[in-house]
Amino acid sequence: FQRTMFSILCPSPFWEDIFYEGHELSYLMGGISFPLHLSANFSYRGRRKKLMNKGDVITPIRIEFYGPASNPSIINETINEFIKVNKELEEDEILIVDTSFGNKKVMIQKGDKTIENAFGYIDLDSSFWQLAVGKNIIRYTSDDDSEKARVKISYKNRYIGV
Repeated sequence: FQRTMFSILCPSPFWEDIFYEGHELSYLMGGISFPLHLSANFSYRGRRKKLMNKGDVITPIRIEFYGPASNPSIINETINEFIKVNKELEEDEILIVDTSFGNKKVMIQKGDKTIENAFGYIDLDSSFWQLAVGKNIIRYTSDDDSEKARVKISYKNRYIGV
């Protein structure tokens, strides 16, 4: 027998769901269309969503802002923290924000599929927050209220044990 000692580094010791949970903000809710013009609204733009972290610990998120948008921000009203990017997004651009520990990213994917590092556009008061355990109320805001702007949030629930 040979005595041996080795070390294992485990940057993320949690079990994770197999699939990502995905949710959209800034979308039309409801919606009825008629072939005539009425002065009533039958749908509204959803900018707030309840997300449920069913895991045992906080979990990082991936946010995708689809332009056009002006200074988009996403706010977690549950923990009172936000991420704001001081940048005008064009219609064919996608702003991607990832809050994973050790792998934080802020980048813009242009229409021609080129990637631009956008870390310099992050508002200085922003924090790379993660979803708290349980219910989280998430809200999207932008200085430009475009009908075409969309926001997608995806995450995996993380567990301490099985």
